[in-house]
Amino acid sequence: MKRSLDATADRFDDQSETYDETRPERTVETARRVTDRALADTDGSETALDIGAGTGAVALGIAAGVDHVCALDISDGMLDRARTKADERGVDSVTFGYGSFRDPGGTVDLPAVDLVVSNFAMHHLDDGEKADAIETVAGLLTDGGRFVLGDVIVFDEATRSVEYYSPAVDDPATVEYLVRTFEAAGFAVTTERVGPMAGVVEGRLPEP
Repeated sequence: MKRSLDATADRFDDQSETYDETRPERTVETARRVTDRALADTDGSETALDIGAGTGAVALGIAAGVDHVCALDISDGMLDRARTKADERGVDSVTFGYGSFRDPGGTVDLPAVDLVVSNFAMHHLDDGEKADAIETVAGLLTDGGRFVLGDVIVFDEATRSVEYYSPAVDDPATVEYLVRTFEAAGFAVTTERVGPMAGVVEGRLPEP
């Protein structure tokens, strides 16, 4: 990880009040794709987990299509903003709490999880930490469960550019690495490119 959890949390605390108004369109569009993919195969009975939920874009986006969402983040400021948005929208099926890829339990007592989503959070981890995180997610999911990840992703070296990420704090993986790592954790994988360095990786565990 390029920065400690505390340093990363402090950075997002500072950004929380203006985050929704300043985030790039690629982040917004990737969140839409993650939300759409997550909801494309739900029946309303699922328990979902959003890791790195930020101000709640995906958690609130999927809330009406599942039974319950546990939305986790390491930034108190981002969680406070997400709670405010949930209250404003009358959404009461989302539980917000501290948690990370390293410690998804955090302050929330996690039930069995059918769906995990995450948008623009995993790129703060190095490749080894990403592998650990993906393995952890696989262990949380029920049989047939899905992990829908939106992130900064290197699809080809020709489009790798600091226009799309900050090397000081970000460590984007290649799409090939993510696919291999998802598959090693037992997922069947599909990918979707959203922009030059943005995309979605969706993994599904086998049915029993």
